[in-house]
Amino acid sequence: SHIPIVMLTAKADADSKVEGLEAGASAHLPKPFYEKELLATLKSLRENQDKLRQHYTAGAFIGSSINKTISIGHANRPNAPANQRDEQFLKDLILAVESQLENPELSAERLASLLHVSYNSLFKKVKALTGMGVTEYIRHIRLHRAAHLLLENPEWTVSRISLEVGFNNLNFFSREFKKCLGHSPSAYRSRHEA
Repeated sequence: SHIPIVMLTAKADADSKVEGLEAGASAHLPKPFYEKELLATLKSLRENQDKLRQHYTAGAFIGSSINKTISIGHANRPNAPANQRDEQFLKDLILAVESQLENPELSAERLASLLHVSYNSLFKKVKALTGMGVTEYIRHIRLHRAAHLLLENPEWTVSRISLEVGFNNLNFFSREFKKCLGHSPSAYRSRHEA
């Protein structure tokens, strides 16, 4: 569902176009097609994928998925729109990471097992949807959870929070936090408290 499909077809009538789009095509171009139109369509699809990647890696998306029960419903049905299935997949992934948050040994292989998918499928899907590898996305989720905990629990030390989100090494946690969120954990807390 994360791979855009462009239909180039001789069927130019509206019913054929609707049928192709309902079947999951991202775009429908009738023959003869114009090169500029095809290139503009591909550029637009690429830009939309980039926007989705930004959305799926943003703290707001990750935060909205943490500690919520995600119902297995419309979005998991095979005929649901691709973007709903992809979003539900990532929400399930975030919840699986959240369930193992304190486990510093959580690996991509273990996550694949929790989600009942193969490691290769998990890697390809996460890479396509987020632009990150699985381990990197796990770390990304942990760091956004840490940011939430820093603000939610002002009495907790940075060391305690790093352990809560599965980091055994405080220096590594602080360095990765700063790379991800632009500030050290202490500076992040101070800045948001002000």
